[in-house]
Amino acid sequence: MSGEMDDLSISDLLPEAYGRSKDPDLAYLFDNELSAWANKNHGFPAADVRIDRSKWVRDWDKGVENVATKPASEVVMWTSVYRHPSTVGKRPGRSEREILRAAKLRAHRSHQVTMGLLKELYSLPQNKQCSFRDWFMLVSAEKRRETLDQGFENACWCTAFGQDSRAFCPEINSTALLKRRGIELFDFCDRYMENMSSYKEDDPTRRSMLHTDWWWSARRPEDSDCPRSQHENYRVLYQIYTYLRLEFLDQFVLYSQKAVLKACVDNMSQSDSFVPRLIWMAGPQGVQNLLAVRKEIRSRAGRRCENCERCPEDVGENVKFLICGGCKRQLNFEYHYCSKECQRSDWPRHKVHCGKEKVSKGRDEGRPEYTQSLGLLLQLEFQKHYDDADYFIFQVSAPKGYKVAFLHDEEKRAMFRDKRAMVAMDADRVGLDVLAKCLVDALPGDTTDSGITKDNVIQQLCEEYEVDVRSQLEALEADLAMQCNEDRYSGMVIIGHDKEEAKEEVELSEQADMTPESAIS
Repeated sequence: MSGEMDDLSISDLLPEAYGRSKDPDLAYLFDNELSAWANKNHGFPAADVRIDRSKWVRDWDKGVENVATKPASEVVMWTSVYRHPSTVGKRPGRSEREILRAAKLRAHRSHQVTMGLLKELYSLPQNKQCSFRDWFMLVSAEKRRETLDQGFENACWCTAFGQDSRAFCPEINSTALLKRRGIELFDFCDRYMENMSSYKEDDPTRRSMLHTDWWWSARRPEDSDCPRSQHENYRVLYQIYTYLRLEFLDQFVLYSQKAVLKACVDNMSQSDSFVPRLIWMAGPQGVQNLLAVRKEIRSRAGRRCENCERCPEDVGENVKFLICGGCKRQLNFEYHYCSKECQRSDWPRHKVHCGKEKVSKGRDEGRPEYTQSLGLLLQLEFQKHYDDADYFIFQVSAPKGYKVAFLHDEEKRAMFRDKRAMVAMDADRVGLDVLAKCLVDALPGDTTDSGITKDNVIQQLCEEYEVDVRSQLEALEADLAMQCNEDRYSGMVIIGHDKEEAKEEVELSEQADMTPESAIS
């Protein structure tokens, strides 16, 4: 590594992470051999970010959790031993004072630029159409994790100490920030913006989010195990590390938000799926509706009386289900009853497991949890607003989708809707093959010139239910052929749009082509 403290000299204030990651002269920023903490006896094991970024983030999460249990003064001293060994045992001279001034100037200027960039990021007009924050809450947990991991790496590339900067900021932990579908991340960034941008010319290092109780406790060498002869040197290093802490906090907030925005824009503009386009068309209110649908589905999925096994639809929407307090406190498990009478009746059976085991009639603990994909949420939202349709088939060129329905067979319509409801709530997707067969059988009689093909239907159902629909459909078709009953599920009709709907369709399609690929530089 080149010149120890010289790394703190003023250079590019906000270099792009990608360019720095390709610069061989900056590889030391992630070199575990040169790290003060990675794979050290006093530190923790850490993967190589270029081999496994996700594991690298998790390893550092665990590591900084352990660091936070130590006095912050130990972090200052151990870091200085590995990163500045030549300065630990001597009094700071003119060169060290100049480096401190340079670090302060760098931090102040970088902070001002970062706050300005964040304000620009939050005020982008694209956020009015589809907030990247809302998008982040809608996508899968895996996608959120992948996106935040990228933000961590980028932030480290753009700090003077690279990955070691994380040791100064143990409050930043990916697991904690991803809670509540990522709301914790945005809450943290909002608090940081509010706390750290409410100054003009004063020192940002005086702000409370920079000087947490943990970090502030290390400011006095007299309160540490540092030898008295090194107190003056300790004070200089503590100030430098405070500026490095500010730098990492700035870069993390900036690059985590940029990573989310970039992932959102890439998803909207480059995916060949119909789902991102529909989300873009939905706009802010539509996205909020999707979040509400997801919340409602999850609420309904778990509410079934453990005694009489009735759900809210059976007992009435206004009935408030009761929850067993013991199971909730001890197991964080909601055990529902529709009335006090049912709770009393079930007590002799339930008391054996109460607060000890997650035993439920309606929910097998070993059964996989069923989560709704974005595609399925969109489908359910459309079904909620258009009761005349039994299903919607979407095309990239037709954001509002095509209604499909049994218009003249009430018995088949009832059967289809029963299957539809079961598949939307059941992790085993029982009946999905029948849904696919009904939809595919509507294609030969299509008079709307929709252009929908069998492959389109299968791809959509695969995206909505995240299983291999083609194999299920082929198995059902083979069974029906053996029974000479291929027309058993026929009768659905694709319903075309009227003139007003068709006009609106074209306008929406043209709008969708304006997806903001240029939002990320």
